[in-house]
Amino acid sequence: IAGSSWNKVLHDGVYVGALGGQLTQYKLFRNKVLVYNSEIFNCRRQGISLINGQVDVIDCTIHNISGTAPSAAIDIEPNSVNEYTDLYVKNLNAYDCDGGGINMYANYASKIDGAVTNKLKYHKLRVEGFHYENTSPVNKYGLYFSYNEGVGRSGGFDGSIEINNVVLKNSSVYIVNWSEQNPRIEIDGLRVVNSESMSIEAIVKYTRSSGYLGDFNIGNFTMLNYELTSLGASYGVLINDN
Repeated sequence: IAGSSWNKVLHDGVYVGALGGQLTQYKLFRNKVLVYNSEIFNCRRQGISLINGQVDVIDCTIHNISGTAPSAAIDIEPNSVNEYTDLYVKNLNAYDCDGGGINMYANYASKIDGAVTNKLKYHKLRVEGFHYENTSPVNKYGLYFSYNEGVGRSGGFDGSIEINNVVLKNSSVYIVNWSEQNPRIEIDGLRVVNSESMSIEAIVKYTRSSGYLGDFNIGNFTMLNYELTSLGASYGVLINDN
């Protein structure tokens, strides 16, 4: 998909996965999807949703995603434990998305073939150059990672997460319920510049949610070469174990 434009789509600009259901056995889309030099905007639910498969997003712009949650520029959201995602992002410019920039929701609780416990499979994310901005001083997460154990799924998942050269404006980073069960989140080269009028708790927040019953040892996060500027933030980096 190259040199294309999506505008005012009711759901997702691009959706890659098993539409309308869950995979009941492990399956990977073997062919890679490339979205290149394209613009996705004014879509109601999502810019790009990755459910299962391999996707490269290169030299694209995604903006003004609003209407139905999550409403992110890019959302990685496996629908079952049998799905695999491999996302490569290069030189992505995104702004004014109600659900923020790049999200990974590794939260799906699934019971497959009568099994009581299933482990999410392999999920890979690599970012080389990402700019996200909220033009109004209202915090939408530029990077968001979430994991939540539930009935039918435990034990984290395998994979890798490498994020390089990110600029966030009027935004922040939020990581919840992440531990050594999951792949290490490695961020190298993060610059956050927020308006003085934007009041937030922390520029980078790493937390375990109240009542979470999974691995209590939150962690597995590395951040190098970062610059955080936000006069309206109470904390630069907040690690909060509820």
